[in-house]
Amino acid sequence: MKILIIGYEHPKDDKRTLRSFESLKEIGEVFYQYISDAEERSSDDHLIPLQKPPKSYDPISWFLKWMIFDKRIEKLIESLKPSLIYFHYLPITGTKLFKIAKKYGAKVIFDIHEIIPDQFMKTYRLFDIIRPLFWRTFKEALIISDGLIVVSKESVEYIFKKVGIRKDYFLLPNYAHLKIEPLYLKDRQKSLVIVGKVGRSLKDECRFLRFMKKKGFVIRMIGWENYSIDCVDIEKLPFLPYEKMMKEISKSMFSFVSFKSHPRKEDYSNDIYGLPNKLFDSVAAGTPVIGNSRFISVKNWIEQDKVGLVISMKDDEKTWEKMIQDYISHYDANIMLLKEKQDKYIWDEGKKKKYLEYINRVVG
Repeated sequence: MKILIIGYEHPKDDKRTLRSFESLKEIGEVFYQYISDAEERSSDDHLIPLQKPPKSYDPISWFLKWMIFDKRIEKLIESLKPSLIYFHYLPITGTKLFKIAKKYGAKVIFDIHEIIPDQFMKTYRLFDIIRPLFWRTFKEALIISDGLIVVSKESVEYIFKKVGIRKDYFLLPNYAHLKIEPLYLKDRQKSLVIVGKVGRSLKDECRFLRFMKKKGFVIRMIGWENYSIDCVDIEKLPFLPYEKMMKEISKSMFSFVSFKSHPRKEDYSNDIYGLPNKLFDSVAAGTPVIGNSRFISVKNWIEQDKVGLVISMKDDEKTWEKMIQDYISHYDANIMLLKEKQDKYIWDEGKKKKYLEYINRVVG
């Protein structure tokens, strides 16, 4: 079976797109399109980098550049004529590429990393006026697709409610790559680690971070490119290779999953219903997570599996102190509970087998 993965504007080493490429090679010949910063050609014909269109502040020029980009993908489909096309994003030109895939008899799988209409409108506010049209286009993509892969149950239920349809789907959270034996309290650094490749706003978290600093915690950031915070002193580490990052996370007493992606919205769907990599990486590294109660999906996983604490940024310091002190008082017992759940947060052969079984069922 010939398979074409459309990473679209995801880079080659994106954890989720790369995982699909590596896994699908077990059931077919896989070609992988991904974004690159410059025009390049891979020595491996199965790797297809496409240069990202240059930025443009003129919406017409911007759209035309992405139309050219989509045309290059269209030519890929025409030349390869794959049996399965696996989309990791909804193209800027809407469902055209989905329809071309069906024209050539390919099955279509749509892997929904984000709630795309809301994510797109956050990034390109200029197009907010066409939000209803974008949701209709997104709905059409769901209808055309033979299979859906989603990050969280809450995100797909939100989508189904918005578009008024339901379909079969496969749940695929952003599992970690590896597991680290958890450290006990005596071997931990008194630190709170914040992990991420791209910085998001921590303005609403400043009061809590200052509280943790006052309680003797070192605030450590890993990654968060081009981001600085002036409300509290932090120890900043650069973006690290995955294994080194996991080792750093494993040393901290807590990991922190709280941020604001949308500058104007408390209820931004991709924050509320998302399951960020850092949640799974933290538990897999053996480190309890302090999660924001505003993040419904994160909250559900933490509370269900007892892998950390859920707090509100609006609580007072006495509430925070009691919750954190109670957790630390039984830290080693809590670590034993977390250890029992680590395998649930890691990509393994069993999860891959179920994933490939779903793909095969869709292809028929």
